[in-house]
Amino acid sequence: MVQTFSEKLGSVLERINNIGTLIVEKIRISEFEYHNFLISIAPEPIESDFILHNGIGKVLISTVISDNEMKYAIENGQKKLLDLFLTTFL
Repeated sequence: MVQTFSEKLGSVLERINNIGTLIVEKIRISEFEYHNFLISIAPEPIESDFILHNGIGKVLISTVISDNEMKYAIENGQKKLLDLFLTTFL
């Protein structure tokens, strides 16, 4: 069974909503350039919920992460990497 883009996006958003974070490895951003990303629901103090006509949406944030940060997230958990960023930069 082939998933549509909407179905793939829906499963990614569901995972982010359930776990709170997601790491994605080697996303192609140009012909020869790839990056790793950490995507999460906006942490406090940012208001993450907003109202849509058909329900509530969530503000997502993403940041490019290095290969070492990707490795850290794989070994220690995505949430730990996010927490490390938050304690370091907020």
